[in-house]
Parts: sequence; structure tokens; C-alpha cells
Amino acid sequence: MIRCTVKNCKNNDKINHCMLSEVRIGEMSHDTKFKSDTKCDSFEPEF
Repeated sequence: MIRCTVKNCKNNDKINHCMLSEVRIGEMSHDTKFKSDTKCDSFEPEF
């Protein structure tokens, strides 16, 4: 189970769980040291 609090992602079940079986995580800089330096590449905005 993958916990996620991004409510506007279409992969979020609206009770803080990602519904994808696989999640891609990337880094926002080449010198990653903090949690804020990463991102979820599986995010898809819900319209």
C-alpha cells in the first residue's frame, strides 16, 4: 500500500492511498539530500 496525500492526483483514492501498483519517484536535483528534493513522476492531475 502506498500512502499519498496529494488529493488532486487522479491516482489517489481520496483516503490517502495511491491506486497504482507501481510508482516512479525522481529527483529534482543531482545533489539530493532532503525529502523536498524528490518528486513523484507518477502524478497525474485530476481535472
